[in-house]
Amino acid sequence: DQLETALQRDRLFIPNVTPEGDAETVKRLSVMVTLLPSLSRFREGSTDLAARAMLRLAEGDTAGFEHDVLCDLKFSRLVVKQPSLIGYLVAAAIRSQALRAVQSAAVSGKLDARTAADLREKLAAEGAWPTPAHNIDVAERYSLLDAVCGLATGGTMPGVSGGTAKIPMVPINFPHALEEANGLYDRMRDAFGEKHYADMLRELDAVETEVGRFATGGPLYKATHISELLVAILIPATSRVATLYENTVVDGRLADAALALRIYRAGHQAYPDALADAGISGEAATDP
Repeated sequence: DQLETALQRDRLFIPNVTPEGDAETVKRLSVMVTLLPSLSRFREGSTDLAARAMLRLAEGDTAGFEHDVLCDLKFSRLVVKQPSLIGYLVAAAIRSQALRAVQSAAVSGKLDARTAADLREKLAAEGAWPTPAHNIDVAERYSLLDAVCGLATGGTMPGVSGGTAKIPMVPINFPHALEEANGLYDRMRDAFGEKHYADMLRELDAVETEVGRFATGGPLYKATHISELLVAILIPATSRVATLYENTVVDGRLADAALALRIYRAGHQAYPDALADAGISGEAATDP
């Protein structure tokens, strides 16, 4: 009930917290570590909603099923608004879980045509699922830039497992590191603007190949190579994120198709000869 009340808001506030609960500890941790406690609870709450939805469906409560699934979908839309990439991954997982519940309900025969039609209409009204371009362009970019600037000014950067990571200060060309990092983030952001998944993945693979070259090429005593090695350590791998994005989009198309087929079967006592006969067309009928 508390989760449902929270979902009535336009945005979610995610506090930066630690097990100790003190501000000084927060300052020594990475953003990802401070977000994990809240994001883990979000994931658990979403799983509870999906489980209750399926239990309600099994009991014949289709209105309750629809309510819980729509809450879960709203949950994903709220979580995806926060800028971090880890938040995007959690939001996509929440959404896919809800959409797969819709798929299961549609093929179970327990979802009536009216509820199926209402769900399909509301899914369409949500609009397209966002790519992680904004998360990469803002939060991830500036997390890396902040880490590089921290090293340039004090020789430390936020640690992943607590405290600060102390890096031996060897000559590093910090302007070169910032220039290379910004260029790579520009390419990753633009890749997520590609219309076709294959083109998106090709561009992201090219970026990861470049990052791999940074990690392996050149002698360690050269300041320029040390800066590139630093970028290779800090920059995230995004090809898997692209796959997760595409999987989430596909789950949406499958949910739409499953609902359309359920509606058609309820009215004709048979499946259509073609997807178009059930009103499935465009992207929903396209194999990505």
